[in-house]
Amino acid sequence: MRSLFVVIFFLGALSVFDADACFSSQEPPKIRIINATDPQAFATPGFNFSDPEGSAYPPDTICQWSVFVDPGTVLQLSFFNFSVEYTTDCNEESVTVYDGSDDSAPLIKTLCGELGDVVPDPITSNGTSLFIRFVSNDDDLQLKGFLARVGYPLEVTACDRTGPQVFTRPEGIFATENYPVNYGNNELCEYLFQAPEGKVVHIHFSEFELAQDCNDDWLDVYDGPSAAHGAFGGRFFAAMRPPKLVSTTNNVYLRFESDNDQSNSGFYGFYEFVSA
Repeated sequence: MRSLFVVIFFLGALSVFDADACFSSQEPPKIRIINATDPQAFATPGFNFSDPEGSAYPPDTICQWSVFVDPGTVLQLSFFNFSVEYTTDCNEESVTVYDGSDDSAPLIKTLCGELGDVVPDPITSNGTSLFIRFVSNDDDLQLKGFLARVGYPLEVTACDRTGPQVFTRPEGIFATENYPVNYGNNELCEYLFQAPEGKVVHIHFSEFELAQDCNDDWLDVYDGPSAAHGAFGGRFFAAMRPPKLVSTTNNVYLRFESDNDQSNSGFYGFYEFVSA
């Protein structure tokens, strides 16, 4: 199985300024070219992967990304975090998405506001390229910005009850099905991180929102390839975000279950395989 996507940062890098994509209104324009045939992640400057709520993009900043994939590959854009100053016409701060390699292509969407309010389902290009522009103004209200993923459509097979979704890439992102849209009821989702011998698994949860009671929806984390191994720190539920986890073996197994009542946005996080 393919893991969710390759990330273009490491867990140790808590925040980012994309020097190839971002510039002030007084500087010459820049555009970062991203080949997303092997899916990639990117973020607004200042985005804090370890604590998204503590993120803040700088004022008077423009960032531009031109994304492409090989012919025959579907190109999709999805957001994991999104918080950009809201106005009714998004004329102060915004993210604009064009169906082509630059801003002469047809406009698909202009976005501002908060994740649950304004961000649509994943955006799919009609061709093999997308152009994304972020603009912040020069006032003092800077929000956390966004974390986005581009590439082939996001695959979450952890919840199909055929066994765990297996992650073997050196680093990446994992999430509940449909994140940030609420997960479904009566879910059973399994994630297995398999590092090579001689390495351990580091896991960091960036967002974590489950139903309020541990008898409703919960996540168990095991220091090994199955539930037969020791658990990390008990059961996690509600907004009880797990701490950064470091395995003692080369495997970590996650098991998430939801009941038939209320649901929430779920979780997403980063993992990395590190030498023991």
